[in-house]
Amino acid sequence: MIEGIKLGLPGMDLIVSPEYSTHGILYDRGEMLETAATIPGEETEIFAEACRKTRTWGVFSLTGERHENHPVKAPYNSLILVNDQGVIVQRYRKILPWCPIEGWYPGNCTYVSEGPKGIKISLIICDDGNYPENAHIAKMIAAGVRTGLGDEWVRVGGMKLVCGDSISERTARLSQPYIG
Repeated sequence: MIEGIKLGLPGMDLIVSPEYSTHGILYDRGEMLETAATIPGEETEIFAEACRKTRTWGVFSLTGERHENHPVKAPYNSLILVNDQGVIVQRYRKILPWCPIEGWYPGNCTYVSEGPKGIKISLIICDDGNYPENAHIAKMIAAGVRTGLGDEWVRVGGMKLVCGDSISERTARLSQPYIG
């Protein structure tokens, strides 16, 4: 598929597949566990080969990444970013699965990676993008904000984000510019 798209768009350097495009949405827990994929694994190698062959970066959905405690825990709803050499450079696990419809196990991290032509990329799945905290954390990471620095004498702890009207009575949504 990527080869055909690349023929029509020879300058394309990144392709993004939609959520559920690899495994589809699964509602049956037994089927979720039975079809859970590993990262890296068979599916990711197919994507990696396509990216290598076409020298294209790709974002691919793996709804059903096998949990580390498989089969006790449900799979993750995951995205991977594969570079043009076929290397997985980022994996994102959906943080807020839509309960009770989606039975996925929640992820817990947002990442930022360098993508094609040096662009900073942070993968976020579906409804996770509706929570400004996820975007703020990704922007802070991309800007170089680091936490957990120091030694046994002085330690700077985890990054904190304050939302709502707790900063002042005039605080706007923190994902939008505010002129007061």
